[in-house]
Amino acid sequence: MAQIQKVMKEALQIEETPEGIQGYYDKTDIALDEVKDAIDRITIGGEKSVELKPQGPKIRKLQHELIEQHSLFSESVGDGDHRHLRIVAEKALLT
Repeated sequence: MAQIQKVMKEALQIEETPEGIQGYYDKTDIALDEVKDAIDRITIGGEKSVELKPQGPKIRKLQHELIEQHSLFSESVGDGDHRHLRIVAEKALLT
């Protein structure tokens, strides 16, 4: 999905601002940006684990995939509206 958005932005010459595309920032983009920041906190900052904000199942699936691409591990924790991901550097840290 991110690749499609990138191609569309380039084709339509849409500039992205800190607030998002023309003032609009998709909640999926926000959730994936949160993952990227968490990945940096683990890989660069040396944190052992980072918990993300609660998300629905479709966004959590995308988050899991992005985390896996960076050779990190994740698990969904919590219930209902509080279900969210925990990212860890080592699989042994998963509960």
